[in-house]
Amino acid sequence: MQKITTILIISLLAALMLITGCAHYPLNLTEEEWERLTPQQQLDARERQTKLDHEHALAREKMRMEQAAKEAEQARLEEEQDIDAGMIARFSEICMGGSRCPDPDKDEHIYSLRQFVYVDKIVFTADDNIGKKHNATVNIFADRLPIAENVDIKRQGSEQTIFVGEITRNIIFRINSDDEVRIHQLKVFGSPFKIDKPQVIITK
Repeated sequence: MQKITTILIISLLAALMLITGCAHYPLNLTEEEWERLTPQQQLDARERQTKLDHEHALAREKMRMEQAAKEAEQARLEEEQDIDAGMIARFSEICMGGSRCPDPDKDEHIYSLRQFVYVDKIVFTADDNIGKKHNATVNIFADRLPIAENVDIKRQGSEQTIFVGEITRNIIFRINSDDEVRIHQLKVFGSPFKIDKPQVIITK
């Protein structure tokens, strides 16, 4: 029993020495500088450090908000440019294929345009950086008409443009292997048959 108690005491002393050795003092003071301060000076130093930490946190939050606002404005300008260039639909991220996506073993995804439209081209960004396999290819269809076969999806990701030139309601991606593909964004360019300023389809 006494041996166990001795071991516990030694362990506690070692832990205390480790904590003391790793201690941080306010205002980047060394242990020696800290020990020379009076209790009131130590209290003032802690209060000053708390104030500095708060100011730094506010500055970081301000920078984060400014960056977010800048990115939002950039995205808005890019969307306006895409619409001016004939974008009629934009779809956000999906994951398909393999077993690591939210919907396992789903090897096909249908992007619905909600009406028949003339599709000039599609532009999409995708990667094959999920799981252990990295050899994915996809076939792309306008409804059931093939428009591109064995499109290589790069592991590191890339933007690809596929020219369509067909009237269709749906753009369909079908993966060719037991592998995961993440399509970050799909933009559809073309012209609806309704000329009265149709609303652009944008999914979040």
